[in-house]
Amino acid sequence: MAAIAHDGPGIDRDHICAIDLPTLVIGSERDLAHPMAMARELANHTGLSARVENDGIAAALGEWRHGAGKGVANIVYLTVSTGIGGGVIADGRLLHGHRGMAGHIGHMRLAQDGPRCPCGAIGCFEALAAGTAPDDSSPFLAAAARSDRVEARHVFDGARAGDKKCQDLLAEEAAYLDQGITSAIHMFRPERVVIGGGLSNGFDLLEDGIHRVIQRDAMLPFRHVPVVRAGLGGDSGLWGRPRWCCIRSTASRARTRRPADLKSSRLCVF
Repeated sequence: MAAIAHDGPGIDRDHICAIDLPTLVIGSERDLAHPMAMARELANHTGLSARVENDGIAAALGEWRHGAGKGVANIVYLTVSTGIGGGVIADGRLLHGHRGMAGHIGHMRLAQDGPRCPCGAIGCFEALAAGTAPDDSSPFLAAAARSDRVEARHVFDGARAGDKKCQDLLAEEAAYLDQGITSAIHMFRPERVVIGGGLSNGFDLLEDGIHRVIQRDAMLPFRHVPVVRAGLGGDSGLWGRPRWCCIRSTASRARTRRPADLKSSRLCVF
């Protein structure tokens, strides 16, 4: 093994650290004042070259090269689970933005009121449409709650079983999800939108509604963008991380070689 890769939210790639990760607790509380030098810590503990990347961007790369985005030059990848993240491929290039922090699609504001997002704002796409635990106000969900934590998968199961409350919850979820997807299509005009994360397990229940809203709300040149389920399931990031290591390693070697050396250099084909 020559290198190790890690992905996660809040990655500042230029400064090789993690900033304000809602899911990372250091000591007794989240350390907001001191970004975690994640690459350095990984390298120190493993003795390997370490690289860090935003999890949504890593998953977008995996889907683009090996999954549902293969064969096109422009995709938007959305991961919808306990939060909403994403990554963008534009004109055949992985979009990083300043400090490598592009793609935080979940923090588009869709409403002036509503639930508070983990980021602190109100009305974010993530707060409204993420697949966080729904209530247990249906008989189906109440039964699930007695033996398990109620999650989006229980809503999908209930909707497939004909539970009216689950179907209503799914319709509400779809409305916000569709609105966010349509906004992302207007921003990036992809050839394909790829949906990953836990919510993609119910994509068959959401697909028709997503395309209806795009047809209704998108401007004419944007109405025929296909929205598809992630081809790599929950492994999109696993495929993207080593690919990103290869890209970074190849780029690093290229900067230190003479032009004549590059003619015979081998590019990573993972």
